[in-house]
Amino acid sequence: MNLEKSFIIDVINLMPEDSSAFIQAPSLEAESIVKRMEKTEFEYYTSLKLSRENKDLLIQEIINNDIEDYIQSIEIKNNGQLLFEGFDGVEFGTISSHMNLPEEFSKYLTEEICTISNDW
Repeated sequence: MNLEKSFIIDVINLMPEDSSAFIQAPSLEAESIVKRMEKTEFEYYTSLKLSRENKDLLIQEIINNDIEDYIQSIEIKNNGQLLFEGFDGVEFGTISSHMNLPEEFSKYLTEEICTISNDW
């Protein structure tokens, strides 16, 4: 598994289970995910509630079908607070300074795949 793929999987696992992922992926055809997505007030985003079941399903689709390649952008929020944003197949992103990051997450910071937000 490459570093970018493990990055998005680790990010998903870090997120609280009551978070919402706002995903811009108009070409995404993975029915198991698409049918669980909800419309949002933003025309270009759909949302997916990050329950344990949905997180597991999302991770399996990333591992087996490379669905991250279809994600143009993603924002993960919890109680209105932005926790993560990623772009371009989630090859890189920014994580909230309020997140408690495990030590092994530092590999993404040193490889400049992820930055910690100065603002949120």
